[in-house]
Amino acid sequence: MDTKKKRAVFVCGNKYGFRSAYLPLIEQVSEYFTSFLILLDYPEGYEISNTLKTLEDKGILSGFSLVPDSKYIVRHHLAMGRLLRSLSQGKMDLLIVDVDFMPMHRYLIGLARRQNAPVMAVQKETPTQLLVEYQKTNTTKTVAPFSFNKNKLPLYLRFRNRGRAVVRRTLNHYFFPGLLTGHFFPMHAYEKSGKVLFATDRVDKIVVYEPRTYEALQVLFPHVPVVLAHHPRMGHCRCGEVKEKKGLLVILGGPWSYYVSETNSERDILNRWVDFISQVVTYHPNLAIHIRPHPRETKPYVEQIVQELRKRKLQAFVLEAQRNSVLDIVCDFNGVIGAPSGALSEATIGCDKAFVIGVKGVERINDSEPEVGEYSDAIQKVQWGEPLSEELFVRQATTNSSLPLISEILLAV
Repeated sequence: MDTKKKRAVFVCGNKYGFRSAYLPLIEQVSEYFTSFLILLDYPEGYEISNTLKTLEDKGILSGFSLVPDSKYIVRHHLAMGRLLRSLSQGKMDLLIVDVDFMPMHRYLIGLARRQNAPVMAVQKETPTQLLVEYQKTNTTKTVAPFSFNKNKLPLYLRFRNRGRAVVRRTLNHYFFPGLLTGHFFPMHAYEKSGKVLFATDRVDKIVVYEPRTYEALQVLFPHVPVVLAHHPRMGHCRCGEVKEKKGLLVILGGPWSYYVSETNSERDILNRWVDFISQVVTYHPNLAIHIRPHPRETKPYVEQIVQELRKRKLQAFVLEAQRNSVLDIVCDFNGVIGAPSGALSEATIGCDKAFVIGVKGVERINDSEPEVGEYSDAIQKVQWGEPLSEELFVRQATTNSSLPLISEILLAV
């Protein structure tokens, strides 16, 4: 290890967000930091170990740890206990986290505090619930909270689920933290209600890439310093290297189980997607259609959409989500359409040429869905069921050269 370099610990949460968000950042600061990476081993079938070992061999990573998924409560906490003992053997100069509320992050924030290391939250993906809460402050109508259809369950199942939640909260935030560190992990009131708002006063600074996220944090957590910066992949459009575009990239939201209800069935969502894609293709009839599901989707909805489109004599293909980061592939396509999500924002970051259209109401049918514009001004916006126009297929400008680079912010710590 180069003793002249500072020691940074990066906590990136799930595995599939690493390549698009944190890998380019770690590569940019590798000359100045020895970086240790911590990932949650989720999804379990997502292979990333070989990539991490290659980065370790190149000296970009000083090491890494895959922590068992938090659904395995005992294994998860015991692994964190071992990791804390290992990290305590050296001095941490900087801790970078993607969120600040999970027990895994709380353990490491506690270690950073004991070592007097600054803690910085760096955006990995668009914090949807944060934008929903921010949207409420800008509207006079009542906005429904996220619904997972819990109230549709029988009463005994609701009691059972509530009891399980209390047990998990006790184990995750009190029993194991107290046993392993002598400290508890108290929760903010909104966290107890199940809302996830990215990062709060547990960190020293928050760095984000999206203006709406920046505005939301300033309104909802005005006492926490927030910096708006360039995404490390901004300005690296590779359209000039692409000889032939593949067609249309369709990004599904989800998992759909979050949105299905008595008034919004799986078939309803599927039919709306098929109709909207067909409508888009009338404007660009020669485009092949490549559909990417949500990385956590477990049901074969994307295959069903492809089948329906092929019945309409359209060229449609499945694009595996876990192997195809939006930032990595967007330049291969003429344009992108999708439900409101952080993936659409990533599309505007990764490519300067492709049109990006967000369609509201194609998956969710209640007001808990953020406005498409909450993600990025560069996304063209349309409501499902409304007529399309040629103007939607014009790419909007994105780059703001006055913003600092995230690597510059980290180096200034």
